[in-house]
Amino acid sequence: MDVPIDTPRLLVVLTRGGRLASGSHGDGSAHGPCVTSGEDPVARTVMPQRADIELARGGQCHNPVHVDGGEGAGAEGPRPKAPRPNPRYPCRMRILVVEDEEKVANALREGLQGEQYEVVVERTGEGAFYRITTGQFEAILLDLTLPGRDGLEILKAIRERGIKTPVLVLTARDTLQDRVIGLDSGADDYLVKPFAFAELIARIRALVRRGRVAETPRRSAGDLELHLMTREVTRGGRPVDLTVREFELLEYLLRHQGQVVSRETLARDVWKETARTTPLDNVIDVHIARLRRKVDADQAPKLIHTVRGVGFMLREGEP
Repeated sequence: MDVPIDTPRLLVVLTRGGRLASGSHGDGSAHGPCVTSGEDPVARTVMPQRADIELARGGQCHNPVHVDGGEGAGAEGPRPKAPRPNPRYPCRMRILVVEDEEKVANALREGLQGEQYEVVVERTGEGAFYRITTGQFEAILLDLTLPGRDGLEILKAIRERGIKTPVLVLTARDTLQDRVIGLDSGADDYLVKPFAFAELIARIRALVRRGRVAETPRRSAGDLELHLMTREVTRGGRPVDLTVREFELLEYLLRHQGQVVSRETLARDVWKETARTTPLDNVIDVHIARLRRKVDADQAPKLIHTVRGVGFMLREGEP
């Protein structure tokens, strides 16, 4: 079914142990049966096995929409479609969800999309690390128990690279020591499963607000300085004359310095193009070449680098 995003509120209840008990409406009628996970509940006791999304209006609960991990119809009927974009919110913040449990990941995706976020899901540690170091997100929801690479290892690695994207850890590790280790490793917030979806959304909003307040009006790399308020750029104390687009492109590269930025990302975030049938690769390459001539010509070290087959990076020295 299509879920209208501007009327119901979404509540996600994450539970442990591979089973959800049947719920009831305020009038005592049953929601209907809940499907149990086919996995061995003992083997994954620290991870939630099911996610149940309930649509509630005015305090009255409607029948839950059970999330099916498959592509087509299952025992419970077709999987619900993702909410349609709301034209009142054309610019959506981008959230990376790193969660290996498919049903939980799907529930988070659907709930966040209903709250007007653009959602990217990764289920492995290596995939998440690649996404974080090559893409741009307003916030990251990070599970700690991941295949391939542990969440804490990823967290430490991205902080060492200077990536400051807010990270909210979502985990079933609920001891005080676990929380201290997570926060000391670079997490900005810590939320223990199971949790209420309303609290998750509130925490995401708080993280994004803090990140924006912390932004500095000046960006720099080596002897290159960019002033956001006056829109002035200097290299070695000498002014650099840039067009409006070149300034926006340089500011974006500086904001994500040390990270590889793909052409697709630049098209979306700098050119604001999301629906073109032909890519902007040639246009972006021309602007990068012009920017490089103005910023790096007769200067050392070179700051703007091409990462062949991937995109571009701004940093002192070779990437």
